[in-house]
Amino acid sequence: MLEIPDISSDYWESPSPSDRGETGSEVLYTAIGEFLSAYESIENTLAQLFLIFIGNDFWASLDVIKSYGTHTSVHKRISDINLASRLYSSTRNIETEPLELLLRHVKKAAEVRAVIAHGQVMQISIGPDNTSWFFTPTWYNSKHQERFDKEWWSNLPTLSEKDPFAVFGFKFRYTASDINHYRSLILHIRTQLGFYLSYLLKEDVLTRTRATTGSIAPYDEELLKYR
Repeated sequence: MLEIPDISSDYWESPSPSDRGETGSEVLYTAIGEFLSAYESIENTLAQLFLIFIGNDFWASLDVIKSYGTHTSVHKRISDINLASRLYSSTRNIETEPLELLLRHVKKAAEVRAVIAHGQVMQISIGPDNTSWFFTPTWYNSKHQERFDKEWWSNLPTLSEKDPFAVFGFKFRYTASDINHYRSLILHIRTQLGFYLSYLLKEDVLTRTRATTGSIAPYDEELLKYR
């Protein structure tokens, strides 16, 4: 059964920044690698969905999926999937609303992936008793790094009272737990995409059976229990 979070909820909300990082860098590097691998599992599932939508001719699909994979933007790949799903559903009685919501979550996941893929592991010290490792934005990242302009410098004393790390200008600092949290969100969306993929495969079997026999074969009746 599909359990897709509401896109307007706080599902993708950033974790609250911690005042204590990691005692070493290795745990952060491990979390980053596991996160990026989890995200790619979403991309693999999307490619499988795309293959179903365009048809099941294996050799023809190889060329098409190579073309699909040349798109460097996840938004372009999602656009292709949306178009293919509309054409596919025009001749079949399938639910498309779950996929639309899932693809909106994929866009959010891609935003998080862009942050994780372009950050840095860094040792930070704010005193003799607080030196630890965080995952932070790079210095040149204008989106996630403060501009260090005159206004920012004038507000720094007030900012530092609220957050002792304010002087670094980071708009986020993640611990391994924070990155693992995002990984768990992504794996849930990947699981829901997998359930939707299974739903399409079952519906495809039923459609093909009806087309060839005029009814549902006895062994396919079991599929109806999982629709």
